[in-house]
Amino acid sequence: MSAVRKRSRLARAALAAVALAAAVAAATVVVRGLRTAPAGLLRAVEATAREASDGMPEILLVAKGGDWEPNVVHAPAGRPLRIRVARAGRHGCGDTLLVPDLGIALDVPASGEASAMLPPSRGEVLFTCGARMVKGVFLFE
Repeated sequence: MSAVRKRSRLARAALAAVALAAAVAAATVVVRGLRTAPAGLLRAVEATAREASDGMPEILLVAKGGDWEPNVVHAPAGRPLRIRVARAGRHGCGDTLLVPDLGIALDVPASGEASAMLPPSRGEVLFTCGARMVKGVFLFE
């Protein structure tokens, strides 16, 4: 193989490696932007999931004044969690609750509640509004 061809192959391989590194870096930035540690919240409103009458851990989240209340939810690890979601007022961002890591998108009616069951989880699981601006976190402990 000629020296020119070797250099050309090497240049293509180097370019592919740089493109891959750039893609990984960009994906890392996007994922970090979606994840929020409780300390990163502007105002933490904490609550603990309580057992409902059927023995299932349950929490009520309310979109209120540009925040989720609570926005830090403590729940038992390894058990499903029922979430009930409501809106107080006409806060547009609260019309959808997303749990990106679990693939959940829940439409929240202007009046009344919506509910979903989260699968058994461990650690931190982020939740956001539909615009991904208003955030909170489930802490499965």
